[in-house]
Amino acid sequence: MPRVKLFNEEEALQKAMELFWEKGYASTSLTDLTNRLEIGKGSFYATFSSKRALFEKSFEYYRKLKLDQFALLLSSEPDVKKGIEKLFLLNLDQLLSDDKLKGCFVANTCSELEEGDKKMQDILISHHTIIQSSLTSYLKNEVKNPTQISHLIITFLMGMNQETKFNRDRESYLSSISSILSLLN
Repeated sequence: MPRVKLFNEEEALQKAMELFWEKGYASTSLTDLTNRLEIGKGSFYATFSSKRALFEKSFEYYRKLKLDQFALLLSSEPDVKKGIEKLFLLNLDQLLSDDKLKGCFVANTCSELEEGDKKMQDILISHHTIIQSSLTSYLKNEVKNPTQISHLIITFLMGMNQETKFNRDRESYLSSISSILSLLN
Protein backbone atom coordinates (compact mmCIF):
# COMPACT_ATOMS: atom_id res chain seq x y z
CA MET A 1 0.00 0.00 0.00
CA PRO A 2 1.47 3.42 -0.97
CA ARG A 3 2.16 5.85 1.82
CA VAL A 4 0.10 9.02 1.94
CA LYS A 5 1.92 12.32 2.33
CA LEU A 6 0.78 14.07 5.46
CA PHE A 7 2.17 17.47 4.51
CA ASN A 8 1.69 20.09 1.83
CA GLU A 9 4.62 19.82 -0.56
CA GLU A 10 4.39 23.45 -1.76
CA GLU A 11 4.28 24.70 1.84
CA ALA A 12 7.33 22.54 2.59
CA LEU A 13 9.09 24.00 -0.45
CA GLN A 14 8.34 27.52 0.80
CA LYS A 15 9.71 26.69 4.26
CA ALA A 16 12.81 25.07 2.78
CA MET A 17 13.38 28.10 0.57
CA GLU A 18 13.23 30.40 3.60
CA LEU A 19 15.66 28.20 5.51
CA PHE A 20 18.19 27.93 2.68
CA TRP A 21 17.84 31.67 2.12
CA GLU A 22 18.51 32.42 5.80
CA LYS A 23 21.37 29.97 6.37
CA GLY A 24 22.76 29.14 2.93
CA TYR A 25 23.09 25.69 1.43
CA ALA A 26 26.24 24.58 3.23
CA SER A 27 25.07 25.68 6.69
CA THR A 28 21.66 24.04 6.42
CA SER A 29 21.64 20.52 7.84
CA LEU A 30 19.21 17.71 7.17
CA THR A 31 18.03 18.08 10.78
CA ASP A 32 17.41 21.80 10.17
CA LEU A 33 15.30 20.89 7.15
CA THR A 34 13.25 18.12 8.75
CA ASN A 35 12.62 20.32 11.80
CA ARG A 36 11.54 23.32 9.72
CA LEU A 37 9.41 21.20 7.39
CA GLU A 38 8.05 19.21 10.34
CA ILE A 39 8.56 15.90 8.56
CA GLY A 40 10.57 12.79 9.28
CA LYS A 41 13.70 11.76 7.40
CA GLY A 42 11.81 9.01 5.58
CA SER A 43 9.23 11.46 4.25
CA PHE A 44 11.99 13.88 3.39
CA TYR A 45 13.90 11.38 1.27
CA ALA A 46 10.72 9.92 -0.27
CA THR A 47 9.58 13.36 -1.37
CA PHE A 48 12.77 15.30 -2.14
CA SER A 49 15.44 12.55 -2.46
CA SER A 50 18.29 14.72 -1.14
CA LYS A 51 19.22 18.04 0.42
CA ARG A 52 20.68 19.17 -2.92
CA ALA A 53 17.51 18.24 -4.84
CA LEU A 54 15.40 20.19 -2.34
CA PHE A 55 17.78 23.15 -2.56
CA GLU A 56 17.49 23.19 -6.35
CA LYS A 57 13.68 23.00 -6.16
CA SER A 58 13.62 25.75 -3.52
CA PHE A 59 15.93 27.93 -5.56
CA GLU A 60 13.81 27.42 -8.69
CA TYR A 61 10.69 28.28 -6.67
CA TYR A 62 12.33 31.54 -5.53
CA ARG A 63 13.54 32.37 -9.05
CA LYS A 64 10.08 31.88 -10.51
CA LEU A 65 8.50 34.12 -7.86
CA LYS A 66 11.08 36.86 -8.45
CA LEU A 67 11.04 36.61 -12.26
CA ASP A 68 7.23 36.79 -12.28
CA GLN A 69 7.33 39.81 -9.96
CA PHE A 70 10.01 41.42 -12.14
CA ALA A 71 8.07 40.86 -15.39
CA LEU A 72 4.84 42.15 -13.86
CA LEU A 73 6.53 45.29 -12.56
CA LEU A 74 8.15 46.14 -15.91
CA SER A 75 5.05 45.35 -17.96
CA SER A 76 2.86 47.48 -15.70
CA GLU A 77 4.92 50.67 -16.08
CA PRO A 78 5.25 52.15 -19.57
CA ASP A 79 7.39 55.04 -18.27
CA VAL A 80 10.83 53.43 -18.22
CA LYS A 81 12.35 55.80 -15.68
CA LYS A 82 9.42 55.25 -13.30
CA GLY A 83 9.60 51.50 -13.90
CA ILE A 84 13.30 51.31 -13.01
CA GLU A 85 12.71 53.54 -9.99
CA LYS A 86 9.88 51.23 -8.83
CA LEU A 87 12.19 48.24 -9.32
CA PHE A 88 14.90 49.83 -7.17
CA LEU A 89 12.51 51.02 -4.46
CA LEU A 90 10.63 47.73 -4.24
CA ASN A 91 13.93 45.87 -3.87
CA LEU A 92 15.25 48.36 -1.33
CA ASP A 93 12.04 48.27 0.73
CA GLN A 94 12.06 44.47 0.80
CA LEU A 95 15.70 44.38 1.85
CA LEU A 96 15.42 47.04 4.56
CA SER A 97 12.23 45.55 6.02
CA ASP A 98 13.90 42.14 6.45
CA ASP A 99 14.99 41.87 10.11
CA LYS A 100 16.85 38.63 9.37
CA LEU A 101 19.14 40.44 6.88
CA LYS A 102 18.82 37.63 4.36
CA GLY A 103 19.59 39.77 1.32
CA CYS A 104 18.74 38.09 -1.97
CA PHE A 105 18.66 34.32 -2.35
CA VAL A 106 20.23 34.59 -5.84
CA ALA A 107 23.01 36.90 -4.64
CA ASN A 108 23.62 34.66 -1.63
CA THR A 109 23.82 31.59 -3.84
CA CYS A 110 26.30 33.37 -6.13
CA SER A 111 28.45 34.11 -3.07
CA GLU A 112 28.26 30.52 -1.88
CA LEU A 113 28.79 28.89 -5.29
CA GLU A 114 31.44 26.20 -5.09
CA GLU A 115 34.08 25.86 -7.76
CA GLY A 116 33.07 23.22 -10.26
CA ASP A 117 29.33 23.40 -9.53
CA LYS A 118 28.46 23.61 -13.21
CA LYS A 119 24.75 22.91 -12.74
CA MET A 120 24.23 25.79 -10.31
CA GLN A 121 26.48 28.05 -12.37
CA ASP A 122 24.33 27.34 -15.44
CA ILE A 123 21.16 28.11 -13.45
CA LEU A 124 22.63 31.41 -12.27
CA ILE A 125 23.76 32.30 -15.79
CA SER A 126 20.29 31.53 -17.10
CA HIS A 127 18.72 33.72 -14.40
CA HIS A 128 21.09 36.59 -15.20
CA THR A 129 20.42 36.22 -18.94
CA ILE A 130 16.66 36.44 -18.43
CA ILE A 131 16.97 39.56 -16.25
CA GLN A 132 19.54 41.16 -18.59
CA SER A 133 17.44 40.45 -21.68
CA SER A 134 14.24 41.74 -20.09
CA LEU A 135 15.88 44.94 -18.87
CA THR A 136 17.63 45.55 -22.19
CA SER A 137 14.36 45.11 -24.05
CA TYR A 138 12.59 47.41 -21.59
CA LEU A 139 15.25 50.11 -22.01
CA LYS A 140 15.94 49.76 -25.75
CA ASN A 141 13.88 52.70 -26.98
CA GLU A 142 14.75 54.99 -24.07
CA VAL A 143 18.52 54.97 -23.68
CA LYS A 144 21.53 55.04 -25.97
CA ASN A 145 23.20 51.91 -24.57
CA PRO A 146 20.45 49.67 -23.15
CA THR A 147 22.72 46.64 -22.65
CA GLN A 148 25.26 48.66 -20.66
CA ILE A 149 22.58 50.38 -18.58
CA SER A 150 20.85 47.08 -17.85
CA HIS A 151 24.18 45.62 -16.75
CA LEU A 152 24.70 48.63 -14.44
CA ILE A 153 21.21 48.15 -12.97
CA ILE A 154 21.83 44.45 -12.30
CA THR A 155 25.24 45.15 -10.77
CA PHE A 156 23.75 47.79 -8.48
CA LEU A 157 20.88 45.51 -7.45
CA MET A 158 23.26 42.64 -6.66
CA GLY A 159 25.50 44.96 -4.65
CA MET A 160 22.55 46.43 -2.79
CA ASN A 161 21.27 42.93 -2.05
CA GLN A 162 24.51 42.15 -0.24
CA GLU A 163 25.35 45.55 1.24
CA THR A 164 22.00 45.96 3.00
CA LYS A 165 23.09 43.16 5.31
CA PHE A 166 25.34 45.68 7.06
CA ASN A 167 24.45 49.13 5.65
CA ARG A 168 20.88 50.04 6.55
CA ASP A 169 21.17 53.72 5.52
CA ARG A 170 18.22 54.19 3.18
CA GLU A 171 19.35 57.67 2.14
CA SER A 172 22.67 56.42 0.76
CA TYR A 173 20.81 53.96 -1.48
CA LEU A 174 18.34 56.63 -2.59
CA SER A 175 21.25 58.85 -3.60
CA SER A 176 22.75 56.04 -5.70
CA ILE A 177 19.35 55.27 -7.21
CA SER A 178 18.97 58.93 -8.16
CA SER A 179 22.37 58.87 -9.87
CA ILE A 180 21.47 55.81 -11.90
CA LEU A 181 18.06 57.21 -12.83
CA SER A 182 19.76 60.38 -14.14
CA LEU A 183 21.29 58.17 -16.86
CA LEU A 184 17.78 57.54 -18.16
CA ASN A 185 17.11 61.18 -19.07
